[in-house]
Amino acid sequence: MQKSWQASELGDAQLHELNSMIRAQDSYLGAPFALFLVANAVLVFSFYQQEGHYLARSAISLVALALNGSLLLVLLDARNNLRLWTEKALALESDLGVAQQFRIWGETPKGIPKWKTGLLMAAALLVYWGVCLAFAAANLLL
Repeated sequence: MQKSWQASELGDAQLHELNSMIRAQDSYLGAPFALFLVANAVLVFSFYQQEGHYLARSAISLVALALNGSLLLVLLDARNNLRLWTEKALALESDLGVAQQFRIWGETPKGIPKWKTGLLMAAALLVYWGVCLAFAAANLLL
């Protein structure tokens, strides 16, 4: 028979693991931001090199919309993971009896979280590429 999990016996290790997962998820967001920004810079450069080639501009815009849509999905997944793991860490800190002033996850840090900054960036890029697609498609049809 399997022994039941006890916060008093395994809680410290579990809390350490949750803290590591939360910190890693947050720090891993920096690399995708950089990659997506570089990819968007290349696409913007390519878009404006296609003077008068509205089919190419439409294709570039569609690729950019797909790219930034995937960034949005990555960010939403990261946000869900952070929320889930933070809730578990808060509950575990409470079960372990950690005093309020020493709890790691009791307060929200100052500043804008990376995932919120990323959501704003992804939304702005989606709007930008949507406008580019509309412009290219309108010129293609006219």
